[in-house]
Amino acid sequence: MPLATLATLVLAFRPTWRRRVGFVLPVVAVVVLGVTQLAISSGSAFDEIVGDRVDTDTHESLALMTRNFIGVFVVASLLLAILDRWHVRGGPSFVGSGVLVLVVAAVASSLLATAWMIRTGDEGARLVWDGILTAQLTG
Repeated sequence: MPLATLATLVLAFRPTWRRRVGFVLPVVAVVVLGVTQLAISSGSAFDEIVGDRVDTDTHESLALMTRNFIGVFVVASLLLAILDRWHVRGGPSFVGSGVLVLVVAAVASSLLATAWMIRTGDEGARLVWDGILTAQLTG
């Protein structure tokens, strides 16, 4: 996700590059969403194993919010690729405004997804490295 965010920021300021890569960004966004869903699924399976011995509610809610932001990023980047192509081919004048709105939406959602992904990872690391998980599982 951080690399997708970096690419989104670059492409926001380089429309000619954005038009050249076309649907690469939405494809990357879908891959990130898929990998995130796999991580959530494995986390849910792990949560079933540890049961009530460890409070993973905060980590789980952060992960679900991350997935939501990535979902918005997928939609925004896909619509951006479509409208960008339409704009280049001489679409109506309102398409240019739509492209601008979608650039902002793609940048904002990618930044939020990255921030929440970092928060989620940090919370997961705290569960493990602060000794909570180890103490709860062995105690």
